[in-house]
Amino acid sequence: MPLRWGKADARRVPPHWLMVRARNSPLSHEWAARHAVDPANAVLNYAYAILESQVRLALSVAGFDLACGFLHAERRGRDALVYDLMEPGRPVVDSCVLAFLRANVFHAGDFIRVSDGSCRLHPQLARVVVAACDVAQSQVDKHAAWLATLLRG
Repeated sequence: MPLRWGKADARRVPPHWLMVRARNSPLSHEWAARHAVDPANAVLNYAYAILESQVRLALSVAGFDLACGFLHAERRGRDALVYDLMEPGRPVVDSCVLAFLRANVFHAGDFIRVSDGSCRLHPQLARVVVAACDVAQSQVDKHAAWLATLLRG
């Protein structure tokens, strides 16, 4: 899917920024693109980071040990349960990001090219992404409450 760019901006950005690309990155050592190299995946990463913080909050309030996951491998410093409970919200985020990418015309200044080759959102665009790609906290809280009920039996 092509991204829409302002006329002058389409010529100023790298060719791999012009389209929505696969979610992988030569800068990451895992399948997920933790270090996005293009705008579409930078937006998706930012939206997932928002979801991650919402899930972390919901699980903490519900009293969970965030490191004890079911689906994601436990690693030092990684809160596996947060990533587990993000899964129900990922399709919502994906849909919001896709709609956001289709609805907007981007400009070169909306993104920051980092010296390592990664792509980040300009703070002004980040605020717009927060508003457009937010999963309702009440929905995230329901998922945490469901998990608590399930585990308590």
